[in-house]
Amino acid sequence: MEFEYKIQSIPNNITKVEKICAEVCKKANFDEDSCDDFAIAATEAANNAIIHGNKSNPAKNITLTFKVYENEVTLKISDEGEGFEIKELRDPLAPENVFAENGRGILIIKALVDKVFYEFDKNCTSIVLFKKA
Repeated sequence: MEFEYKIQSIPNNITKVEKICAEVCKKANFDEDSCDDFAIAATEAANNAIIHGNKSNPAKNITLTFKVYENEVTLKISDEGEGFEIKELRDPLAPENVFAENGRGILIIKALVDKVFYEFDKNCTSIVLFKKA
């Protein structure tokens, strides 16, 4: 099954992502722990897309594309931002960054899902999350 949702880039809309993830987890037969991990990773990625990708511009949307199978889900989150250089992300575990208030999102996402990769286009940046139950 495949589902696609467009969500306006307003930070409060992150609750919509949480609700959608809960429904998707049911369809994929995820247990509670797997569902929680997936939902946390997905909301963190969506939050990054809204805040960093689209700069919280309500005229822009993020697109969530779910591919749901029994015991596995792939989620592609795309924004309308200018993109970023992965190599320019600071290391959240470096001593100078340990007490920073932000910068751990990608680290958290990678810890909670099985695979993460990025797709870059001129008018779109996407993160793809893959999770097995």
